[in-house]
Amino acid sequence: INNVISYNSFGGGIHIEDSAPILNSNTISNNTGGGILLTGGFVDGTIITNNTISNNNASSGGGIGISSTSTSYTISNNVISNNNASNGGGISYSPSSVIIGSLASISIVNNIISNNSATNGGGLLCTTASPTFSNNTIVNNSATNGGALNCSNNSDVTLYNCIFYGNTAGTNGAQVYLTDDASDPNFYYCNIQSSFAGFGLNGNIYSGIYSNNIDAAPQFVSPSGGSGTGFNGVTADWFLQSTSPCIDKGDPSGNYPTTDKAGNPRVRVCRIDIGAYEYQSGSPLTVSVIQTQQILCHGDASAILTANPAGGTSSDSYAYAWSNGATSQSISGLTSGTYSVLVSTTISQCQTSASYTVSE
Repeated sequence: INNVISYNSFGGGIHIEDSAPILNSNTISNNTGGGILLTGGFVDGTIITNNTISNNNASSGGGIGISSTSTSYTISNNVISNNNASNGGGISYSPSSVIIGSLASISIVNNIISNNSATNGGGLLCTTASPTFSNNTIVNNSATNGGALNCSNNSDVTLYNCIFYGNTAGTNGAQVYLTDDASDPNFYYCNIQSSFAGFGLNGNIYSGIYSNNIDAAPQFVSPSGGSGTGFNGVTADWFLQSTSPCIDKGDPSGNYPTTDKAGNPRVRVCRIDIGAYEYQSGSPLTVSVIQTQQILCHGDASAILTANPAGGTSSDSYAYAWSNGATSQSISGLTSGTYSVLVSTTISQCQTSASYTVSE
């Protein structure tokens, strides 16, 4: 914990083989041979969290190189920036043999992967395995092929709530490059610059799942000035601005960490944000219905109901959809019966409902 591991030659910063350490809040920089290397078949239980891994160099995995076949470890809340490698500038995931079975116990979440450079996979390189990445900000990386992600040798990576933006490729695939036809990464609720136009298919056919993704400038507070190691991704501010399209646009049904990279609570309004940081404003959307006028006489249609919403973000307004077809905040001329209202926020696009029974 809280170590500075720098300027080591050949062996890199830390080599983990057949052991399960916890690496927390370390600065791992300027090493030759990579920042962290995981090898062997038994690194289950390893935790790599809250570290700054930067300016390291390696042939594979400039920031973190994984050749272990273990299927249970955590890489979370790290800044992995300005590293350089031939393969996988930020992270190279290339186990020594094909992993068969579930990788559900591998947790790669809430990381900033920025301004790394490589020949193949500036941010990420995945070979012969299909891990899951959730809520990572993968930005301003550069490569010859696959500025953000390069998949090869039957790698069906799955990504939830990740940002792919500002990455560049000298030859093909600014955001994603598929080396072979068997590699088909899956994207859910991600922000991917240029959508499919950012994919380099290398003559292959992409048949992965591409679901509920957006293509919009993330609006970071203070991003690095460009892609690759020539710009400082460590000192950049990758928090979201209040108008970011990534706010409340993540998967509404996923099982995700309760905190973001900064340790702040996840899900401020109704849905998790896209990226490593959760925008810390707004509150959960709620609504109550009150009766503001009773039925004046038996059999009359004179009752009035009013919906009182609360929560959402500061820029939200509310839209109403009553069960009787009305779209105003209050409805009048009501007889006895049960009425329900669905309230939606116009910016964060959250919804909640309530009902009320009018009696004579």
